[in-house]
Amino acid sequence: MKLSKQWQIPFVHSVISNSKGRVSRGAYEPMPQRASYEYKIYHEAYKILCVSEDEKNDLIHFYDVKPDKLIVCGQYIHKAFLTPSHDMNGFPALNSHLTDDQQHAIAEKYNQSLHHEEGIDPFWVYKAFTYYGRMDFNKGIPEIVKAWYIVLKKHNENCPPLWMIGGSLSEINTIRKELKNPYRICQCWKKNIKLYGGDTSIRKG
Repeated sequence: MKLSKQWQIPFVHSVISNSKGRVSRGAYEPMPQRASYEYKIYHEAYKILCVSEDEKNDLIHFYDVKPDKLIVCGQYIHKAFLTPSHDMNGFPALNSHLTDDQQHAIAEKYNQSLHHEEGIDPFWVYKAFTYYGRMDFNKGIPEIVKAWYIVLKKHNENCPPLWMIGGSLSEINTIRKELKNPYRICQCWKKNIKLYGGDTSIRKG
């Protein structure tokens, strides 16, 4: 805002979450003064870019922002992220013109034969559900684990594990304690859920 006034250029702000909206949905707000900062920023802004209609409605309802100041533009996802980067045989997907049936045939012919060799681990077919972000309950960690657990109960050993990456060691320990409580999340976390994090290096949780 300071540079906007100094250089006489419009101040455009982008929003992906807001304090009052989060609290209204039951989330914990660790910084109570955040809402007052947001109010000032929203009213100083020339235009505000919102990721969704819900976000736009929050700013109108909770912060009295005029609708004509708000633009819902969403979050762009590059087409490279819409499909897996590699096929089941480890070949880059962009260079592979094989159908799914052809890929399965190659996997059965070349990869399955390795299963009978002692010490060979078929690592190329392993997959995992992955969360990457802060280890904070406001990020929906319990909901992520519960959703994964529903898939696990339905598909048993065919369900990929859940890898959760990010956060400090103290945050990870808090999540670990919650996972150990069978009445809170689930009882099978230790075998199927891996937590990685740390401030300077990736550590196994």
